[in-house]
Amino acid sequence: HGKMVVTQRTPRRRNPRRSMLWEEFLLTAQGGCPISLLEAGAKVDASYRLDADLDVLSINPVSKIASVPQHTCVVNRIQVICPAAEFAWIVEDIDVLATLSEVDKGKAILIQYSSDEDERARVCFLEQNSGKRDRFVQAMTALWLEKRNEQSLWF
Repeated sequence: HGKMVVTQRTPRRRNPRRSMLWEEFLLTAQGGCPISLLEAGAKVDASYRLDADLDVLSINPVSKIASVPQHTCVVNRIQVICPAAEFAWIVEDIDVLATLSEVDKGKAILIQYSSDEDERARVCFLEQNSGKRDRFVQAMTALWLEKRNEQSLWF
């Protein structure tokens, strides 16, 4: 008789530094989440998605409108991520926030990042509610810190 080797497949282990809410956010974001992109004073239906390696955040309008750009943010090139209403002074195009209702201002998120050309780029969008805004900002900030720490290990 030959010996039989039995191996048990273990489920993907959770990163111990990540909370369950963070892990849930990351999984949801990989599948894509609906938002309203704020472009040229208008709300445009859009979605954001994280890639499988959690390195790139893509923000795309649902309809391909020539005047509305796609945004591709490499996570470790994010410079600012915050509730937009709290840091309105950062936004040069303050008209976008000025036209929003108080409820929408409570859902607005600002991301500033450096593009591939090392130019500063900004994107502002509305989450579905203020709770999702807070979760997005907290989770993406934590992911950004994790990526920065991983990068520093290589240097």
